[in-house]
Amino acid sequence: MEPLISVIVPIYNIVEYLENCVNSILGQSYGNIEVLLIDDGSTDGCGELCDAFARRDRRVRAIHQQNAGIGAARNRGLKEAKGEYLAFVDGDDLLKRDYLEVLVSAARKYACEIAICSYLDKEGECLKKAPGRFEAGTVVKGKNACFARYYEVTSSGNHVYGTVWAKLLRRSAVGDLRFDKRFRLGEDIAYMYQCYARELSVVEVPFEGYIYVERPGSAMRGGVRDFIVEALPSWKVRIRETRTCAPAIRKLVARDYGFMLYAAVSQLIRSGDYAKYRKKTGWLKRCCGKAFRLGALGRKHYGMLKLFCFAPGLYWRIGRIVFQAKASCGQATKSGDAARKYCPRTYEAVQDYRFVR
Repeated sequence: MEPLISVIVPIYNIVEYLENCVNSILGQSYGNIEVLLIDDGSTDGCGELCDAFARRDRRVRAIHQQNAGIGAARNRGLKEAKGEYLAFVDGDDLLKRDYLEVLVSAARKYACEIAICSYLDKEGECLKKAPGRFEAGTVVKGKNACFARYYEVTSSGNHVYGTVWAKLLRRSAVGDLRFDKRFRLGEDIAYMYQCYARELSVVEVPFEGYIYVERPGSAMRGGVRDFIVEALPSWKVRIRETRTCAPAIRKLVARDYGFMLYAAVSQLIRSGDYAKYRKKTGWLKRCCGKAFRLGALGRKHYGMLKLFCFAPGLYWRIGRIVFQAKASCGQATKSGDAARKYCPRTYEAVQDYRFVR
């Protein structure tokens, strides 16, 4: 008998995208599914549309709650889920027709707790493959291997190892984990770090079955102004979950944490909002203290963060001069571009802890 898959869809004010998303789920070639539409206090008609889907298809359950954020919406879905497997789908994204069938088949064939595939980026009518491609039958086993593979894939520009979508998860292995509702951004990466830390096995499927829809107003497209700053709190989970990993993994996490701190301070300076910069300074200094204790910072980021901690006012003035000079020369970048360009070339941990079956 086909195992039941619980598809969890968090929804908030995306009515123009929701119908296509749900239709792509209900049209799956794999039929034994339950679709949990979690309306997180929408005000644009999403709630009514969820109810309409529930009336039309017995596999759909419409669940309404007061607005509490995407983490809380996903947690409600986890609480209500009854399936053997879990699949998360953002309410503005799309699935290929055989998405669930391909993933559950791979998970069962290789006896893995997580099946993961690549994705397509959709911007307007343009579809673009994510960088890199998985090889058939690649199985990554254990936390050191999973975190090493996370860095290897992410360094290629493919972010799928840090998302909860584009994958299938066995509920018995991860169903008791919850998203941290306090995180405004980065809650999905923190959740996946908790999963990988459980010594699970992941099978990679060479298939672009998930379609990530780029839309104006999303967190990564300007909906959250200082998205690097807002994502920093989730790093405490990443640091905690890798504390018992191999030294090479801990070094990677510490180095990336230092870079993100540097990028967060730069983002605040670029915004020109000195009051917000002053308000965040004390907290960022404490984050820097943790980064210094972890070690492994690059020389540039170590020196810049030390200067910031010693003289934040001077650091602001220097930063504003640099950004204004770049702008006058036509070199201005959008907020966060520095973080996107950061792409480490090689990771020693990848070679030490990658297992292929």
